Amino acid sequence: MNDRLIWLWLSVKRQLKRPLFVVFLLAVPAVMVFLSRLEQADSGRIAVAVYAEDETLAPEVIGLLESAEGVFEFYTVPSAEAVKEDVAARRAECGYIFGEDLKGKLDSGNYRRCITVISAPSTVLAELSTEVVYARLIEVYGRELLKTYSEEGEGLSFLPEEERWEALEPLYEKYASNGSTFSFEYVTAEEAFGEDAPGVAGALQGTDSAAWEDAAERAENAGGLAGFPVRGVGAVCMFIMGLFSAAWLVKDEESGLFAAVSGNRRSFCRAVSAGAPVFLLGLSVLAAVFFSGGGGNLLKEAALMAVYAVLVAAFSMALERLLGRAEILLGLLPFLAIASLVVCPVFADLSYFVPAFRLLRLLFVPYYYLWGCAAFL
Repeated sequence: MNDRLIWLWLSVKRQLKRPLFVVFLLAVPAVMVFLSRLEQADSGRIAVAVYAEDETLAPEVIGLLESAEGVFEFYTVPSAEAVKEDVAARRAECGYIFGEDLKGKLDSGNYRRCITVISAPSTVLAELSTEVVYARLIEVYGRELLKTYSEEGEGLSFLPEEERWEALEPLYEKYASNGSTFSFEYVTAEEAFGEDAPGVAGALQGTDSAAWEDAAERAENAGGLAGFPVRGVGAVCMFIMGLFSAAWLVKDEESGLFAAVSGNRRSFCRAVSAGAPVFLLGLSVLAAVFFSGGGGNLLKEAALMAVYAVLVAAFSMALERLLGRAEILLGLLPFLAIASLVVCPVFADLSYFVPAFRLLRLLFVPYYYLWGCAAFL
C-alpha cells in the first residue's frame, strides 16, 4: 500500500515540476474569475435611447419605459441627434424619437412619423424593443381610447354622458391590474429553465412565482447560460487535459517508466499517471467555481468533480489503448475540443436547432458533468 501512495505522490510531484503546467493551473481560476466578474459588472440589459418632442403622451410612456425591469434599459437623451449619435456609437442598440403632438396624431389616425425608430443595420433586437415600446404606449393611450369611446360610442348610450366614464374607469383599473387581461413577460432562458430552454421564454402573468424562483436558483447553481459558464469551460479544459495526459501516457510507456511494475500494480501506476494532471486541474476548476461566486454545497461540488475527473481519466486511457500513438491523440485534440464546445451545452444548447446533437453529445464526457451539475446541485 505504501508504494502505491509513494507512486501517487511522485506522479503529482512530477506534474507540479512542470512550470507551464503550474502556470496553467494558476491561470485557469484567475482568468475564469476575471471573466465572470466582467459579466457580473455588466447589467446584461440592452440599452435603448429615447427622446420626446411630444408633451402629451410621450412623457408618461417614457416614464414607464425607464422604470420597467426586463431585457431592455431605456434612457432619455437631450435631443433627436443624441439618439442617432448613441446608436451610431453603439452606446444604444436602437433609439426612439416620439414626434410632436403624439396624441393628436393618434386621435386623427395619422400614424406616420408618430414614433421614429433609429437602429443599426446589424441589430436584431429593434423589433423586439418595438413591441415593448408600443405595449407601454397602449397602456397609456388605452385609457384615452376608452374614455373617448365612453363619450362618443353607442355602447353606453343608456347612461347619462357624465356617468359613462365614471362607470368604465373602475372596471378598466380592475381588469388592467388584476391579471385577468392577457399579458406576458420575457424571461431569459437561464432564469427559467437552465440548459433545457430553447431561447427566450414567455410566461403568462400570474405564473406561480415560487416555480420561477426555483428554476432560476437551479439554473444559477448549475452554471447554465447566465454569465460566463465557468463549469462548462472548466469541464472542457479538463477534457482537453485528459487527452494530453493520454499522449503523455504513451510517451511514458515508450520510455519504459512502467517497466519495473506488472499486473494490477502496473494498471494502478498507469491510471495514477494519467489521472494526476486531470485531478490537479479539477481542483483548479473547483476553485474557479467558488471564487467566481457560483459554488454551491462544497461536498456535492467536490464529489461531482471527483467523479468527472475519474470519467475523463478513464476515457483518456481507453482512447490511448484504442489509438496507441501520441501523434494521433494530439491530432484529434483540436477537433474534440471544438466539438465538445459546440455539441455540449457550454455556452448554448444548440440541440434545439440541431436535434442530432442530443445523441451526439452522449459521446462527449463534459456533457455528463454539466448534466450532473443541473441534476444534483
